[in-house]
Amino acid sequence: ITTLKPRIEWKKIQNGEPSYVYFESKIIGALQNRAMLLEPASLLITNATREDTAQYRCEVSAPNDMKTFDEILISLEVQEIQHSEEGGLGSVPLPGQEPSRGGSVRPTDDGSV
Repeated sequence: ITTLKPRIEWKKIQNGEPSYVYFESKIIGALQNRAMLLEPASLLITNATREDTAQYRCEVSAPNDMKTFDEILISLEVQEIQHSEEGGLGSVPLPGQEPSRGGSVRPTDDGSV
């Protein structure tokens, strides 16, 4: 993006209904305290919950660029954290992998894992 101040909008589309997430240079709505815009137009969501599961559409209008308008649609699915039998966090398998058995992550006394 070479336009100095492109118009960037992020919308969350849930059940076919769009709602603004990033509009007029501000994060708004339910993500207001959990998201930020990274340059040039990436949306970073922290502490994602199942309620964040949706499609997200980014629209960029940059009148001084060769491509003056572009959009992308991203599907986000937030899954529940799996807990191991020992009470720690178990590993979540990647597609095509078997779930790990008995592995866990436990915090140490200093808070690190």
